Amino acid sequence: MTATECAIEAGYSSKAARQMACNLQNPKMFPIVVREINDRREEITKRYSVNYSRHVRRLDELSRGAEAAGNYPAAVAAEKSRGQAAGLYIDRKEIMHGSIDQMSKEEVEKKLIELRKKLSIPADVTEVIEDKDNDETEPQDQQKV
Repeated sequence: MTATECAIEAGYSSKAARQMACNLQNPKMFPIVVREINDRREEITKRYSVNYSRHVRRLDELSRGAEAAGNYPAAVAAEKSRGQAAGLYIDRKEIMHGSIDQMSKEEVEKKLIELRKKLSIPADVTEVIEDKDNDETEPQDQQKV
């Protein structure tokens, strides 16, 4: 309900209701009214606040009601939600990022060939020279003319 609607319900005319609603929320003009509005808002917030025990109790009520009505999918969903709230389920997501360090030499060479084709790079632009001491390869740019 808006402040204007409250003012109309309190008996102010519809023409003056908007201005009166604004005035009634001004602590300098109507401190007692403002205090009462804040008290009521706080009471409503406490009454309808969500906390763990209320949440789990409500899910239990929904689960039992759905089961009694024969709506088993809803009952299962409510039970699953209760389990999640209690920490019985862990939502685990893994993001896999490939790394050249995890690839074999053959996989790296295959990927390089794919990239050359995709980017239209001639195969003779880059030559791979193996380092016998380190057993790793280093690309050397050698442009053929």
